[in-house]
Amino acid sequence: MGGTIFVICILAVIVVGAVISSAKHFKGEGGCCGGGGSVKVKGDHIKEVVAVRTIYIEGMHCHNCSDRVQNELNSLGQVNAKVDLKK
Repeated sequence: MGGTIFVICILAVIVVGAVISSAKHFKGEGGCCGGGGSVKVKGDHIKEVVAVRTIYIEGMHCHNCSDRVQNELNSLGQVNAKVDLKK
């Protein structure tokens, strides 16, 4: 009887942890795609705006994803990208 209660408690802790982690991930706060929000966005390098273009990119689920995409776009010449994860 005591062993069964112990196993049920352990399973409950695992399930609660998984639900909390999943909730953070779906809000865009989790550390997917290389982890933990370790990517830092580099500063603006273009002062004069010549044209504005909006593109839609699928598959970004967290701020780490959007920061990586923004840095890669900004590494191109004459590009000053701003990525909005929510849009």
